[in-house]
Amino acid sequence: MRESVLLHLGKMLNSKHGHALAMPDYGLPDFSELVHGLPDTVGDMQRAIASSIERFEPRLTQVRVRFAPDSEDVFNLHFEISAKLVEGGAAIWFETRVDDAGRILLRG
Repeated sequence: MRESVLLHLGKMLNSKHGHALAMPDYGLPDFSELVHGLPDTVGDMQRAIASSIERFEPRLTQVRVRFAPDSEDVFNLHFEISAKLVEGGAAIWFETRVDDAGRILLRG
């Protein structure tokens, strides 16, 4: 289940609003616009990630997204995602990195 969720999150978080014609708000807004307002827009990014997960990944509940700066990788944004699996209630945790091209890489 965990691997399936990770795979879906990777696809979803790298989809931009408007790319899925049947669901125009699937994925995330284009972060390239928000990057110019850093660090003030980090909260907007956190909320967008959490909102997308809560809406489009029904296997997760209690979703939390936290900005987690990495002093060794200051040129990329890092977030931590924690949640619980709806089925069984197991805790799940992922680390993300938003690279300079706007791609979100997940591991967990």
